[in-house]
Amino acid sequence: MMSEAKRDSLVKWIRWSLQLQAWDCHIEYARMGQVDDGRPILGQCTPDPLYRTAEICLDPSLLDDLPAWSAALRHELLHLISADYILVRQQLADVLPARTFRMIDRLLYHASERSVGRIERMLDHGLGLDPAAMVRRARSLCRRETT
Repeated sequence: MMSEAKRDSLVKWIRWSLQLQAWDCHIEYARMGQVDDGRPILGQCTPDPLYRTAEICLDPSLLDDLPAWSAALRHELLHLISADYILVRQQLADVLPARTFRMIDRLLYHASERSVGRIERMLDHGLGLDPAAMVRRARSLCRRETT
């Protein structure tokens, strides 16, 4: 199992790579159920864009698999890039009939997941920056800035 110090270090460097240092992220571990097709939910991000805070929950089974844990963490952090849409969602919830809101909320959820998936593919395959490479690059860049 990965040590807490190792996890904290990876969180720091992946956040730096994505330029999300201004966000206060709290990470916890819990099982979260399944998505529509039966696959387990590995992570969930609940951002508050007004205060730049986020609760990120990751499945504890990931703690034994560093690459999977790093990929899930990066996926959830990528949701912070579009977190301002949460404000739109909140406004829609206040003015739309419940049935209409549920439909639009579902569309927003899927659009968010597809967008994050595209960014992940761009990072992994287009730029060769899987989470481990992002951490290595961030550390290297920070060393250069401080010397």
